[in-house]
Amino acid sequence: MFSLPINEEFREFINEMFKTLLDWHPTLGTYLGLHEYDPYMDDYSKEQVLREINTMEKWLDRLMEFDLKQLNQMNRIDWELLRRSLEIELFMNRDLRLWERVNNLGNIIMSAIYILFVKDFAPFEQRLQSIISRLTYTKKIARDLKKRCVRPVKTWSKIASDILQHTVGFLKIIEEAAKATGVPEDILDKYIEVETKSSNVLLDFKKYLDEEVIPEAPDDWAIGRENLKKLLELRGIKESLEEILAMAERVKKETIEEVKKIGNELYPGLSVKEIFERIKEEHPKSPEEALEAYRKAILEAKEILKKTGIVPLPEGEDLMVLRTPKPFVPILPQAGYMSPGKFEKQVGIYFVTAEPDRLKMHYYAGIKNVSFHEAYPGHHTQLVWTNKHPSIVRVLASMSAVEFVEGWAHYVEELMVMKGYADKKVRLAQLEDQLLRALRVILDIKLQSGEMTYEEAVEFMKRELGWPEPVIRGELNWYIQRPGYPLSYLYGKVKIKQIKEKMKKKLGDKFDESAFHKAILEEGVLFLDILEKVLEEKLLKST
Repeated sequence: MFSLPINEEFREFINEMFKTLLDWHPTLGTYLGLHEYDPYMDDYSKEQVLREINTMEKWLDRLMEFDLKQLNQMNRIDWELLRRSLEIELFMNRDLRLWERVNNLGNIIMSAIYILFVKDFAPFEQRLQSIISRLTYTKKIARDLKKRCVRPVKTWSKIASDILQHTVGFLKIIEEAAKATGVPEDILDKYIEVETKSSNVLLDFKKYLDEEVIPEAPDDWAIGRENLKKLLELRGIKESLEEILAMAERVKKETIEEVKKIGNELYPGLSVKEIFERIKEEHPKSPEEALEAYRKAILEAKEILKKTGIVPLPEGEDLMVLRTPKPFVPILPQAGYMSPGKFEKQVGIYFVTAEPDRLKMHYYAGIKNVSFHEAYPGHHTQLVWTNKHPSIVRVLASMSAVEFVEGWAHYVEELMVMKGYADKKVRLAQLEDQLLRALRVILDIKLQSGEMTYEEAVEFMKRELGWPEPVIRGELNWYIQRPGYPLSYLYGKVKIKQIKEKMKKKLGDKFDESAFHKAILEEGVLFLDILEKVLEEKLLKST
């Protein structure tokens, strides 16, 4: 029997895995720009979760059969990415069984249809038909979630309940858009029929959560110290929790000292909190003004990259700014980003939570800094570069190698300010965000280790930042649902800066900062310890 050369065999194995993932998760296909998957929904049944676990165990066994010495460089890197990603998935689903705890029906439905509503890859009428098709799965998904969520969490269930009401409202927005765009009457009637049925299921599920789940559910969302350590180890993080906490405390102290120094120049006699409050006085007066301010900020940042080349821009990209949908407001306090799919035109979406009661958060200096993070040269720049990499593994790794994704975006905030592309007020905004990232490390570790309660975390954030309580709770709501993620911002930034300093020492006068950034971006998403090895080989070889 004819056998493929090992590198071809490995790529074929990846292709088979990818095809299976798309069959399991059609919404992933839509996200990646493969729109033949648009009419379909993922299977959220317990049986499907167990099937995926079983298959991933077999994939991991198969992966270990490949002889690394015979694989080329790209495949060796992808082999390691796959191994870690599979081990993380198995840890979360087989060992922690977090799927038994999640009942976020509204978020599932909203995420699946919003991307079809907002991305203009096809005429609205065609996208609406896919939305109709996906909404027909609502009843089954609700039934499956009730069966599999046997260990619900009180706070997670409260968040899920809040999102359900907003999701019903969003279905009505789609109806209004369909009427305004003049879709054929038969398609509109079909949408309204499906919308009504789905809304009833969503509201029934909300009643179920409010009356049956939330009153009885324990609030035991913490995964525990040992599990958190294990999760970080699987992501290639070698430092202990104590060392990561010490790093955060050091950065927190240094940040506060820097804020006091700059604050004393601009606003003599004010405390740290008062300094942060003062820079927030200059802000848009309406949600519409806020959105325009963000659009202006990203254009200015993009122009800086074009003129300086400090971070290379990928070709063929674009970015649009949209207001955050109501269902996502409780878990997206300020702004967020949706990257374009690998297989579609490279237009990202920059979400801004421009609620009337949050306009102070969208102060002008902060808008510039957040736009460095989310747009240019942050997430948008980074993830469009990732889409250009020939391996799908580098794209999918963004779900696991979060220190690289968030670390890069946090790193470039400081880069743009320290290079002189923003004034001291923006530096203060960047320092406030840096302080927040240091606090996230502390909260992530202490919350997930069970050393701090949710309410203690609320008071901690009030003392440290002085933010309004609804905003603080919005932050904490996503922290407690994504263990190990909040610490990735600061940890990733610190590691990237450390890698940069090592490269400077090794290359000396031959070190080129722009080339360093390009070398990072064109490799796609990697775990940071792998990135360091790749850069050493790549940059040293090039010189």
